[in-house]
Amino acid sequence: MPFEIRFPKANVSTIFTLSQTPIISNNKVLLTFTDTVTTPVPKDGFTVTVADTIDGIATTDVITDAEIGVNNQNTIELTLTTVPTSGQIVTVAYNKNTNMLNNVKSTNGLYLNSIPTTTVTNN
Repeated sequence: MPFEIRFPKANVSTIFTLSQTPIISNNKVLLTFTDTVTTPVPKDGFTVTVADTIDGIATTDVITDAEIGVNNQNTIELTLTTVPTSGQIVTVAYNKNTNMLNNVKSTNGLYLNSIPTTTVTNN
């Protein structure tokens, strides 16, 4: 007689993506995700642009560090070389690397897919 073994479903996220709009905090872009981020956090693949408030021309800012948030392990903090001023248009994007070792990964083993250019809340 055949039998069936049933296991309870694990409560594991199958999507690892942004869970809210990124924000500026001093010289950092804060990105909050749907899952806990593992270390180390690679800064490669992330691009941040800041547009001038007068002429609107956007320039790419240099990201000096990427780390897990101090108070929230679902957050990545990208440290910039400049502090965007209120009103400047800031964007962030992420391009997944072809080398999986250089990609952002969750504690559930999920890799972050590319994130198209996204406007950052800058108040």
